[in-house]
Formats: sequence, C-alpha cells, structure tokens
Amino acid sequence: MRAIFPDHWEEFAAFIPEAERHDLLSAYYRRLTCGNAQTEVAAALSLREFSAKTQTFLPDPAHVATLLDPKSALSVARLFTHYCMNGAFLAPGQLLAGIDRIRHLPCQIVNGRYDTVTPMLSAWRLHRAWPEAGFTIVTEANHQSTKGAMFEELVAAGERLRDQLHPTERALMEHGA
Repeated sequence: MRAIFPDHWEEFAAFIPEAERHDLLSAYYRRLTCGNAQTEVAAALSLREFSAKTQTFLPDPAHVATLLDPKSALSVARLFTHYCMNGAFLAPGQLLAGIDRIRHLPCQIVNGRYDTVTPMLSAWRLHRAWPEAGFTIVTEANHQSTKGAMFEELVAAGERLRDQLHPTERALMEHGA
C-alpha cells in the first residue's frame, strides 16, 4: 500500500514517533490498548482514516467520513490490529496447506483487481488451490464492499451460495432463522 499511497502512508506513519516507525503495527496496537481513552481514539482514527483512504477504487471523502465514528473506529481498529498481531490465528500457509479439510464446503471467492488491502495474488492462490470454489475478479474495484461493482458482485456471490445450500438450510435462511 505504501508504494501506491505514499501520501496517505506518510500521514499514517507520522502519527507514530519516528523511533517506533520500524514496527507500525505494534506501535498502533500499543496505543489502541493502552488504557488512555484519548490516545486510543486518536490512534483508531488515524488507522481508520488511512484504511478508508486506501480501500476505494477512486477517492471517496464520503466513505472516509463514514469510517471515522470514534466508537466504531476504535472497535474495528482494535479487532484489526489484534488479528494482525496474531497472524489471523493461522500459521503461515495454513489455509492453503489444509484446503482439503474445507474443500467440500460451498465457497465464493470475490476480490477486487485493484484491492491494495487484500491483494489479488492472495485470492488467486486460494482459487488455484481450491478450484471447486467459485471465483470472481471485480475489475473496477478495490477493497470497498458497500457500493458499486464490488457490492453488486458480493450480493450475486451470496445468491450463488444460497442456491448451493441444501433446501432445508435455504428455507431457514429465507425465513430469517
């Protein structure tokens, strides 16, 4: 992301003192969990602003504004950094190495071609390891999933998954159970 958004990256990194910038993830995590409400919210807003500015296909100030509610920004930033600090609770390569354990499950892989948050190569590798899964590249999309082409494709993928479910499961889903 730094190579594509150096302006936003510089602002994101500047929140952290220079002596700690060698490990921004840890530095942000410490601030998000330090116990000082003002520091925690400031770190959350900095992280969420960087995320918001880098996850849309085109600049979208309205999208940025929606992600900067202090309470939800703090919750999301803590969750995100906690998962990152713990490697998403997976060993390196674990998902691909254990793909046979989930191969029988219905799956739809959807990724924006220009997604700088979850790069296309990760989705491609999963697709190659799990060819039974549906796979869609959304050409005119980055990471944002709340509107536009990515939103539309995610809805379509959800419908494809619904159609793959057993009729009893589908009936429960359709009735809100």
